[in-house]
Amino acid sequence: MKKRIALLAAAVLALTACSSSAGTEVDMKNIDEYTPSETAEEEELSFVTEGETAPDIPIIKLDGTEAKVSDYFDKPTLFVFWATWCSNCVAEMPGVQMLADKYGGDINILALNASDVADDISEFMEENEYTFEAARVSLEDSLYYYAQSIPITVVTDKDGVVQAYFRGSIDGEQMFSQYFDPLFTDLVEEAKEA
Repeated sequence: MKKRIALLAAAVLALTACSSSAGTEVDMKNIDEYTPSETAEEEELSFVTEGETAPDIPIIKLDGTEAKVSDYFDKPTLFVFWATWCSNCVAEMPGVQMLADKYGGDINILALNASDVADDISEFMEENEYTFEAARVSLEDSLYYYAQSIPITVVTDKDGVVQAYFRGSIDGEQMFSQYFDPLFTDLVEEAKEA
């Protein structure tokens, strides 16, 4: 069953990768449900939903160490699901770097990649001088964030509660100025007041 789900997920990703639904905020109530893995069927399922805690999926950092999404729930956080071969994802990355430059240690940024090998991700990050963190995630686990097409961007508050969900891409500068900056200004202020 797990193998069949992984193959189905790979096929769905290949068919819908690098979605062109530029800059649209998604109504989570209209997103299709995915068949869970055998392991997930035994647990209480949790898919990404605005206003609820983000699903706690495992990740592998580029140095090979294991972590999980909840390790980033100490500050407002941006999670972006992407790939080096996805032109829409690549177009969005300068906006992510602008966010890292402006807010530095007040926020977490994690670029999650389900298709590239760690060396290719590291090389891409170094060549583009991106200073935010990147990690690998399994394709199956990325589906908890409805990442059957990429890029997918999720913003959480300091407690890991999903504040915004974006599917598709727009120009990095526009994404920073219209969406990221106003949202993180408020989230950082709220985190400091808490």
